[in-house]
Amino acid sequence: MPLVRLSISNLRNISDIDMVPGPNINLIVGPNGSGKTSILESIYLLGSQRSFRTNKLRTLIKNGCQRCTVHGQMQTGKRSPAVSMGVMRDMTGGQQIKIAGEKTASSASLAQLMPVQVVNPGVFKLIDGPSKARRQFIDWGVFHVEQPFLSSWRRLNRCLKQRNTTLRHDRIDALEIGAWDREFIACGEKITRYRASYTDELTPLFNQVLAQITRLSGITLAFYPGWDTKISLDQVLKRALPRDKSLGYTQHGPHRADLKIHFYGKNAGIFLSRGEQKMVVAALKIAQGLHFNAATGRKCIYLIDDLGAELDNAHKSAVVKLLAEIGSQVFITAVDEEAAKYNGLSAEIPLFHVEQGRLLENPLNIKSLLEQ
Repeated sequence: MPLVRLSISNLRNISDIDMVPGPNINLIVGPNGSGKTSILESIYLLGSQRSFRTNKLRTLIKNGCQRCTVHGQMQTGKRSPAVSMGVMRDMTGGQQIKIAGEKTASSASLAQLMPVQVVNPGVFKLIDGPSKARRQFIDWGVFHVEQPFLSSWRRLNRCLKQRNTTLRHDRIDALEIGAWDREFIACGEKITRYRASYTDELTPLFNQVLAQITRLSGITLAFYPGWDTKISLDQVLKRALPRDKSLGYTQHGPHRADLKIHFYGKNAGIFLSRGEQKMVVAALKIAQGLHFNAATGRKCIYLIDDLGAELDNAHKSAVVKLLAEIGSQVFITAVDEEAAKYNGLSAEIPLFHVEQGRLLENPLNIKSLLEQ
């Protein structure tokens, strides 16, 4: 299910780009500030209506312009026609999503059609950042393989918001808080089962991938549900109610879930080097894509920004070699052609050169690059 065409208008320093990527590895080279990362950001926007670089989506719009747009065509099957999709953001905060020519208000529809994984300089937060990033990582996988998850997740968050509002009242109505607790527990326990099962299925794939791309050992994954499961969530909420009331929010529950990543039983974020952390994150992302493929028969798209940062040539090559073998569509950025030569890729892989937000009309490939 590759992206077979991509058109970008007025996004960051890009005025107008139209490209036809290859079905597997695609290399995008250019100096810093040329717009190569913005191409990856555009693909991510097309698949999620969000940016992996900022929460301020107005900053995506090119200076002096009122809106930015990204259009694409996804090949969803060997014998199926490509599906068109597009997103628009404007300076007033307005947005529009179209799939197959029809407007939709749901960014989840984009994510279901075009699942995207990102490995970029910000990936370290998956190891040493707050639990939210790791919780989102698990939820990405569960969302794509468990159809009821999204509705349960939405119900949980609505319930949590209402419960926290109730906690901030001067007087707590026992019936009201009890009603929210019952809904919170029902949704929370269902979501927790999904997350725990997913982590159990992902772990052996992660171990397999990590062994293929690095000799690093001693890494373990453990799912933490967000409360001490030696006692029921109902009991946890009741015991914590006075403190929750004092704080004005719910301390325990699935909204505090985490994926514990350990190095010989200790916090991996403290004891691993940046390069080692990047290899662990790459293994997590690739394993997640393999799980998605096994569960759905489909493949996700990988966006790899500045792969060479923190990694030597051997580890870069190992990551790219594995990505090429699994057959997913991959977009990789590099500062220049010299950096691209070290990846040990086949001769026919397209290489797109970006300069000042513009793309060469006809992409080169690795074969022509090596002959230069």
